[in-house]
Amino acid sequence: RSSIFCLQSRGDILVSGSDDKTVRIWDVESEGCLRVLQGHTNFIRCIGVNEKLIVSGSSDHTIRVWDLQAALDPNSSEESLCLVTLMEHNGPVLGLQFDNFKLTSCSLEIVVWNFLNPVPPGQYKQ
Repeated sequence: RSSIFCLQSRGDILVSGSDDKTVRIWDVESEGCLRVLQGHTNFIRCIGVNEKLIVSGSSDHTIRVWDLQAALDPNSSEESLCLVTLMEHNGPVLGLQFDNFKLTSCSLEIVVWNFLNPVPPGQYKQ
């Protein structure tokens, strides 16, 4: 049994991240798991979700951006679910916030990612 480190809800779904290195999408009404997203190589520390995307930050120093609509479609292949892996942090990704235009994440530094032009990001180090 794994420990859940973070959760976010949107409508009738709940998205969790845990120490088994997975992101899970849950149906709130049925309490069933709809999809397991795999790809991180360490604990999931933070999660964000909107109507189109799930964003997960991990102790593996990466952020993954997942296609929520594809993840909810049982016919979608596993390979199509992760849209991009962002690798700019020098430590575990401990927090994130995003909207349709930018993603802000923190670790040993704060990184601002522009979804319209994702590289290079702006960094703010302590």
